[in-house]
Amino acid sequence: MKSKPIVMEHFSTVHTSFVVDFTFTNNITILMGDS
Repeated sequence: MKSKPIVMEHFSTVHTSFVVDFTFTNNITILMGDS
């Protein structure tokens, strides 16, 4: 039972990093398209 919260926390961190990276990439694409 002790390992589950750690796994969930790790998954949450990875998921957040993925979303931030995805959003950042989209912003770069939009900026490049505007210029």
